[in-house]
Amino acid sequence: MTGIAVPKLVVRRIDEAVGAGVRRPAYDIEYSPGLARDGDGSIIAGVTCEQAGKLLQAQGFRLPTAAELKVLGEAGYRDSVFDDYFGRNPDRKPYIEWTATGLHKSKRGKQGKAEGGREYCRRIVTECGKKVGELWVPESGIVREWSPFGIPSKTVDDHQDGSETHFQFVTFDNVDVHRCWDSYDVSRDDCFRLVARFDPNDEMNTNDQLGFRLVRGPLPAYEKLVAA
Repeated sequence: MTGIAVPKLVVRRIDEAVGAGVRRPAYDIEYSPGLARDGDGSIIAGVTCEQAGKLLQAQGFRLPTAAELKVLGEAGYRDSVFDDYFGRNPDRKPYIEWTATGLHKSKRGKQGKAEGGREYCRRIVTECGKKVGELWVPESGIVREWSPFGIPSKTVDDHQDGSETHFQFVTFDNVDVHRCWDSYDVSRDDCFRLVARFDPNDEMNTNDQLGFRLVRGPLPAYEKLVAA
């Protein structure tokens, strides 16, 4: 594979977040506005999350977390950081982006619950292969509340006006998390989709729409909150 063409990086502050029994302190990252490209200017796609991680690590980068992409998405779908999601690239092709966040099935305690008319599953949240906490992950829907991990903590069925995030959660034992344009509802062109559905061994891991972003900067340690 051709070497990664490293563009000018942008600095962004990731603010502090508290919830789900943890606190994530504020920190800074450098990130690429576009998905990774090779020396010929083509988006690097069709690689697994593991392969992408190794390519980046060799050049001093890493994959972004779901929390970081959530912060980058706060400016809305018009931000150039998401041009490749919406096909605003020379190939006019929408891409899906890998993240370093995964959801693994917990082996302890109650695994499912119903609350407020919605179903929730207990999951271990990982970032770059390291456990950072646990979360009751809601069923698929429109995101209304976020956890510090960039994974929804509350979803609903009704869409409001403006850019929203549509969450798709498939309850495999282990899934990787992706971010993309909301191609499931082609009547909308202003929404994101956060996808937690690909088993790490799924053949979909190497389709030609799966690209990745360059991020530089260490992840902070999550602090576990002590209940009062």
